[in-house]
Amino acid sequence: MKMTDFSPESGSFRDPSGFVFYHNGSVYRGIDERTYELMQRLCDDGLLNRLAADRLIVKTELIPAGGDLEHRLREVSGTQGRFLTHETVPFVSYPYEWSVSMLADAGILHLDLQARLLEHGYSLKDATAFNVAFIGARPVLIDIPSIEIPRRLDIWVAYGQFCRMFVFPILLHYYRGLGIRECFLGLLEGPGVSETRRMLGFWKSLRPVAFVDVFLQNLLHGTAEKRLDKTCRTDVHDGCAAQPSVTDESAPAGNSQVQRLNLKRLRNKLTRITRRRAARGIWSRYEKTHSYDVAGEDEKIGFVKESLASGRPRRVLDLGCNTGRYARLAAETGAGVTALDSDHDCIDLLYGRVREKQVNILPLNIDITDPSPARGFRHRERKCFEDRCRFDMVMALALVHHLLVSARIPLPELRDMFSALTDKWLIIEFVAVRDPMFQKLLALRENYYQDLNPEMFETVFGDAFEIVERHDIMDGRRVLYRMKKKDPK
Repeated sequence: MKMTDFSPESGSFRDPSGFVFYHNGSVYRGIDERTYELMQRLCDDGLLNRLAADRLIVKTELIPAGGDLEHRLREVSGTQGRFLTHETVPFVSYPYEWSVSMLADAGILHLDLQARLLEHGYSLKDATAFNVAFIGARPVLIDIPSIEIPRRLDIWVAYGQFCRMFVFPILLHYYRGLGIRECFLGLLEGPGVSETRRMLGFWKSLRPVAFVDVFLQNLLHGTAEKRLDKTCRTDVHDGCAAQPSVTDESAPAGNSQVQRLNLKRLRNKLTRITRRRAARGIWSRYEKTHSYDVAGEDEKIGFVKESLASGRPRRVLDLGCNTGRYARLAAETGAGVTALDSDHDCIDLLYGRVREKQVNILPLNIDITDPSPARGFRHRERKCFEDRCRFDMVMALALVHHLLVSARIPLPELRDMFSALTDKWLIIEFVAVRDPMFQKLLALRENYYQDLNPEMFETVFGDAFEIVERHDIMDGRRVLYRMKKKDPK
């Protein structure tokens, strides 16, 4: 068997019911018999297909028992379980790469899905943001086995996790300016209630927007810990506190209306907080403050359109996308686009636009000079950014001078980075030292770039790319290139 025939997803090993793997370009999930029976019940009820049609969950099908495909999957996976197949997610992203609005929408997805499941006597046992993937600007749940038959309908067992993953990071972003990236890279499971209460402060945690989920939950959490400690000291059997009896799965206890009211309250909270927030980043105004004249901008747009039409890429990565003007041009050709920028507000604005129009663009808040690292157990659960990249065109427009001056990354290193990110095409813009934007970056910095010119740029990039087309604009202050990646020697 070739290694490419079977590739397990390292981020799914914690799931006790099964694991995700890739085989012949498709996504499969091996599951145990009990989980398969539940999935079969969801399928027979028509609920699985309706949830997928409403874009609440990723499209999922059951692999029929006893068929040739099941036999082959058992052979390549080395297991004797049952299998599901899922829709392929074009680019797997993580919560620390999302904007605050994206995180809020991922939370709202959980709430809407939970409300739908309650109508049919089901529930989500997990509420982690890592169970969500964005297909373009649309969040969907990808961990289908997190659906269960609950013990109770009046209580959502995943409420505490939902707060850590969605409510607390958004409150801390809004009231304390804590970045979503910083929040999750420091705490993969999100901040706890005690940490959130401490960071918000006493008075802010008393505000209506935080009182129930932060102040009151923290108070109850402290009381519960004291009671648990007392119970463990006075009522322990075989080293463990006595456990309540398990309710029959066929008859969940409690009235779901109580939980529905709480779900509605949480949904209103997330919607209200994110709508109140205004964009503040300096680059969120880039389309009004850039240094192009009308003719230069028209030439640049024309060059990009021509390059897209000629290259016909299916997967495009737009680096330093700002508010997404050129990412939208790529999406108009039918390509799936991933758009990156280090400015959170640019990404939040772009997300709002593409979400409204349902454009096939995934905006991500990633600093390409410090991209997302590998995270989790043994650094294998969450892959680093470069290991997830499979693009046939990369666009780097009005970016290189920022990387050269502000980040002090040499041209050969930039060339190697672009070569690693694209399988074929590179659309890149050279900005001369005399350009006003370059001079603005050099303010209060020593000028190490006296020898930088298009010829030097072409020589460095020529080691990895063939220059297919060059187009000078703005009296030669800017040069646009379409390059093709050379085959490795």
